[in-house]
Amino acid sequence: GLYTLRLTVAGRSYTQPLTVRNDPRSPATAAALAAQHGLLMNITEGIQAAWDGYQQASALRTALGARPDSTAPAELAAAVVSFGARLDSVGGLDAGRAAGRRGGAATRPNFRALSGALMNQLTAQDNADMAPTPAMLAAWTATCKELTAVEARWQELTSRDLPALNVVRGRHGMREVPVPAFAFRAPRC
Repeated sequence: GLYTLRLTVAGRSYTQPLTVRNDPRSPATAAALAAQHGLLMNITEGIQAAWDGYQQASALRTALGARPDSTAPAELAAAVVSFGARLDSVGGLDAGRAAGRRGGAATRPNFRALSGALMNQLTAQDNADMAPTPAMLAAWTATCKELTAVEARWQELTSRDLPALNVVRGRHGMREVPVPAFAFRAPRC
């Protein structure tokens, strides 16, 4: 396209027209590049959402603190361990056990694993100037839907499970763990 560059130095303005052309080595059409750009922006939004979710889960894990010791009441210990396991599962904080695997019987999708999957998709798109293939679009759609499912699990964890944990903590004289102030939002698929 046609652009105008403008530089202002010491109150004096200079302008210069500029034409940006496609790389002559690239066979991609403008429509192909626009489709690729659209997919890249969707993937980037998904990566940011997964990162935000992971950061929130990590902060909540820190606020939860260590597992209760052997002198803690059984009800409290069970509630903290159960909530912590669900939190780790959603955030991907249990990477030592799950190694960040995605899907399958061993683990459910989580913020950490989906971030890795989206980074791989971003890298694949960045290898050449081309329209996304049907397989690339299907991969994005599947990963985006998984991210939406993790968002639903996160919402359940913070709106139902955390308040229930806080009731148990309160019964045993412990402070509430605050509900995260920032709400995670998955991109539209």
